[in-house]
Amino acid sequence: MSSEGTLLRTQTRLATLAQRAAHIFSVENPTTYQEIVQRVNGRSIDVLLIGIGWLRVAMVDCCVCIYPLPTRDQGVLTYVALTPDTLIALIEERLTLMDAFFRGDLIVQVGSAVLHVAYEYCRQIADTARQSRRLQWVIFRFRNTLCRHTRRTDSGRE
Repeated sequence: MSSEGTLLRTQTRLATLAQRAAHIFSVENPTTYQEIVQRVNGRSIDVLLIGIGWLRVAMVDCCVCIYPLPTRDQGVLTYVALTPDTLIALIEERLTLMDAFFRGDLIVQVGSAVLHVAYEYCRQIADTARQSRRLQWVIFRFRNTLCRHTRRTDSGRE
């Protein structure tokens, strides 16, 4: 399979797992989920996983939609860029959003007020994930997908 096909397959798996996590979060913490989506409804953010590609996280009709992007849409002004290792550290709470930002491991094109709001929501999501076996399982699969892709590309297999 071509490297583009491998990347798209990995992006699709990650988007599917992230979408599943968003759904589980909406069921297990509906108040915070509704607060988040109402606050950012109609907006989207493009996320670059360095070495893997772009994912779009869009809030449409108060629902989270996550899907892979072949290339970044220049019309979207908000974006995040980070490595898979940084994302795993954030997911596993070995690193906070603010620590990653100030270390330069997280590149964000967004105002600081929005970053602080995102930080608070990330804390609430992490608290829910810590208590949810279903979310822990999705995070485990997400991490394994990232690790498999990283091992495959590090060994030269695409």
